[in-house]
Amino acid sequence: MFVSAFFAAVACRHAALEYVESPAGDSTLPLVVAVHGYGDRPESLIEIVEECGLPVRVVAPRGPEPEGDGYSWFEVAFAEDGARLGEDGIARSADRLATLIDALARTRTAGRPILTGFSQGGILSFAVAARHPEAIGLAIPLAGTLPPSLWPSGPGAPKIRALHGTADGVIPLGPTTDAVRNLKERGWDAELQTFDGVEHTITREMHEVMCRAIADAIRP
Repeated sequence: MFVSAFFAAVACRHAALEYVESPAGDSTLPLVVAVHGYGDRPESLIEIVEECGLPVRVVAPRGPEPEGDGYSWFEVAFAEDGARLGEDGIARSADRLATLIDALARTRTAGRPILTGFSQGGILSFAVAARHPEAIGLAIPLAGTLPPSLWPSGPGAPKIRALHGTADGVIPLGPTTDAVRNLKERGWDAELQTFDGVEHTITREMHEVMCRAIADAIRP
């Protein structure tokens, strides 16, 4: 059962951030925040995490801008060699998500929150970890990247377990490899697992790896 809610950040200029959560009413469960991609809806990410069959509460925020039948988090321009990303918009959305996660963590979770997402959501998983390392315990970016302008200047606390297809033509693997290498050089516990021949999608194997990472994080 999905429950929709609104969250208004204190002293925030932006409109309230809407999210969907499941299940409702049990604040003792570990919190997984799942962020959708470009043109998608939060319900699809809830379903992806719920398919893991783990005892977690899932909160899926909704991007602020309508895009097709879904929503978007920041400006994207598509080109033959991959997407051009609005880096200022990434930073703004990451900051808003971090504020939401902090508020949710005060009342709706056991343990440190886990953040995951696909495409734009994968980018924001990287960005929240880099800009607000205190907000989460683990980030699992799926087919995401972290632009060099958002690379952190020093070490950070959350683990990052990035998953990426080698044939991704929307968000190419190369920049993600560079970002993870940079994070590791700065002392981050960051790893990148690649999937041969996989394009811009979540395969069954990627989903299984994501589920194992969540399961490991919530294990007592």
